[in-house]
Amino acid sequence: ITVNPINDAPTAQDNTIGLAQDTTHILTASDFGYSDVDGDVLASVKITTLEANGSLLWFNGTTWAAVTQDQVIAKSDIDNEFLAFRPDTGETGSNYANFAFTVNDGQTDSTTPNTITYNIGNALSVSNPLPVDEGKSAVFIIELSGTRATDTVLDLSIGGEVNGSDYTTPLQYLDANRVWQDVVGNQVTILAGQTEVEVKIKTIQNDDDNSGDGNTVEGTESITLTVTINGGTNTDMANTTATGQ
Repeated sequence: ITVNPINDAPTAQDNTIGLAQDTTHILTASDFGYSDVDGDVLASVKITTLEANGSLLWFNGTTWAAVTQDQVIAKSDIDNEFLAFRPDTGETGSNYANFAFTVNDGQTDSTTPNTITYNIGNALSVSNPLPVDEGKSAVFIIELSGTRATDTVLDLSIGGEVNGSDYTTPLQYLDANRVWQDVVGNQVTILAGQTEVEVKIKTIQNDDDNSGDGNTVEGTESITLTVTINGGTNTDMANTTATGQ
């Protein structure tokens, strides 16, 4: 008896993307949440339902053109940054626009369309710091794409591969006089009318064998900073949490 394998359909995930007003989002393969139990790689994406607001655009080699119903976009085009979404000038809103799609593994489309949704407004972001040596500081810039009429209180959370023995507490932030101050209660505030605050995490130089392999000279470890808006009315925001790494 010969048992022939059957290709399983790939899957994707819904995704919500926060985007600042009057900016363009270049889509990447990771935006579609592709997965395949057979281990097949993403081959293409089919746009099954078009957006009602803004413009989903594809670069055809000569110009940017509107994506059409059931158009298939090759992964190579996505990797080359040839697929983009642009909101209409001056417009904002939660659930501003969405489009549906399926993914393909080279043989089969995913069985159920998924959706990418855009929230357009004031965008919260965290910069990725430059790599630092042990004993030095990683500085993250937390930024709003536009000013707000009220203070924005932000909760801070450290993640990545580091643990509490790899950095010192409290964290520090740069005040209005450009002086580093201790962070209290894992919170910082972007004052009304301002758009950014810098946060510093000082790493500790140590020779700990964190991996347990007997080697005290460890490789690089990632450190991330996630910020989340604490309370308040955030209907003007495209997103309320962001991570730098």
